[in-house]
Amino acid sequence: MKILLIVGNANDIFITNMTKWLKKSMPDATIDIFDFFHSNIQEENTYCDNLHSSNSNIWFNKVKIIQSLYPFYASRQLKKFLKGKHYDLIQCHRISPIITLTNCLKKHCNKLFATFWGGELDNVEKILFSKKIYNTKLDSFISRIDYVINSKATLKRITEKYPSLAKKRIEAYLGSAPLEEVYKLMEKEDKEASKEKLSIPTGKKVVLIGYSGKALHQHLPIIDELARRDDLKEKLHLLTPMTRGGNANYCDEVDAVLKKSGYTYTLLRDRFLNDEEVARLRNATDITLQFSTFDAFSRSIIECLCAKSVLVYGNWLDYKEHLANGRLIAHPVSTIEEGIDKLSEIANNIDKYSKEVEENHINGKAKNLWSECIADWVNAYLNTK
Repeated sequence: MKILLIVGNANDIFITNMTKWLKKSMPDATIDIFDFFHSNIQEENTYCDNLHSSNSNIWFNKVKIIQSLYPFYASRQLKKFLKGKHYDLIQCHRISPIITLTNCLKKHCNKLFATFWGGELDNVEKILFSKKIYNTKLDSFISRIDYVINSKATLKRITEKYPSLAKKRIEAYLGSAPLEEVYKLMEKEDKEASKEKLSIPTGKKVVLIGYSGKALHQHLPIIDELARRDDLKEKLHLLTPMTRGGNANYCDEVDAVLKKSGYTYTLLRDRFLNDEEVARLRNATDITLQFSTFDAFSRSIIECLCAKSVLVYGNWLDYKEHLANGRLIAHPVSTIEEGIDKLSEIANNIDKYSKEVEENHINGKAKNLWSECIADWVNAYLNTK
């Protein structure tokens, strides 16, 4: 079987691990990847057979006022790559403007799969600064796909917006490689031991703020609100991993407000964390604050839940159905201030949440370990007409 994955970055941790587990499950398959924004910040994807990239370093992609031309350029590069080629299936991850502009994909495969990553459904994507143009191109792309493959909750959202896809749905989940390490680590290392190895003061409850260096995690307003709560400063240690997507100036700004906050803290930046390091980070965390302006129920949040961290999240995030489908428990709040109130209540009554975190630890495995969830992708690729 010949497979082409069309992605943003071949070295994205989810794409790397999907390639790895597809290869394990389908050793005779040839897996090619075409990516649009190649980056070596994360570990290199060594599992694909062939990798081809559009040149995202082209000069006009570096000039803000004209970088909206890049999707047209990248689409042309993809068309050029596809000329004379045919695949058993093409899988598109994240339906970017580039993919919607490439109207020939179905001509180059027997089956065309699409997986939405969230922003496409929330009017985040644009072509030439226009949401309307993107949506028009997306409608056209949707008319050509054979199957859409996503989580149950996302499939519901997709078919509410695009009823024509109701009979083309396949339920499957992206796994988490660090989650494999989380379960291994928790068999031999308790939370206090993980804190010690990370040079975090034991005896304090560790509070995770966000899971990347992106400003959408709202680090600054969260820390500002925490700084007003003098009663929590001796009880809590703040943890801010900013190793992915971290703008240097923003990381500096977060570091500065943490220094003034009155809390002990750990800020991680300017390096890649391997799966075992991520697992230890999760195991060291007692309470997770997820007040991002946007999030499609990321694997990082699932890792926190599986590692027995109590999750407090903003009710503006589309988490309720995802949590219910996974039989996971978390606590919605309507504002950051209300969230810090809830944090205070949890920190002062942590034993009250012991049953909840045990249930999350058990229930989080089935749909989120690559060793388990890859079977649904393989079945979709092999057994659909």
